[in-house]
Amino acid sequence: MHVLRTAAGAAALAMVAAGCGGGSGDEPLEGRVAAMTSTVATAPSKPMATVAGSVEGTSLELLAVRRSGRVLTAQLVLRTGSGSFDPELLSEDGERADLSGARLVDDVNVKEYAPLRGEQGGCVCTSPVGDGSRIGWDQEVALSAKFPAPPDGVREVSLTVPTFASFEGIVLG
Repeated sequence: MHVLRTAAGAAALAMVAAGCGGGSGDEPLEGRVAAMTSTVATAPSKPMATVAGSVEGTSLELLAVRRSGRVLTAQLVLRTGSGSFDPELLSEDGERADLSGARLVDDVNVKEYAPLRGEQGGCVCTSPVGDGSRIGWDQEVALSAKFPAPPDGVREVSLTVPTFASFEGIVLG
């Protein structure tokens, strides 16, 4: 099972869960952290696919893509290998350390979906680090993002994440 390898990573996940809610805001912090941690911890142990990053030694594993009503959740693991990685490369604007730059692509209906935004405009996703610092070499960091689900008839999508090759032909259950 893929889990965060460092205490700093676990702390970052907790800090991100506090700021990336997406719920009503009435749910206590502990509940949001437990829900996100549980979701990451129950991901399958074998990735659906792995793609290389443009930064030498980096890769991204797709663990699961799950539809729940009108929301689709992607769970991934970032591996840094022999180099360090600037998590801001994942974001939409290159300034935040989150998956806001990820896109879910419905090729059949020619639509692209950005991650959902919370009440305060932030990405409903985990961040690899809470303080925006670089991720060191030989690290494994759990990531997730929530997207609007494509129409029920769509059975296959692609997922793109900045600086990584695309995950193509993801079959939706």
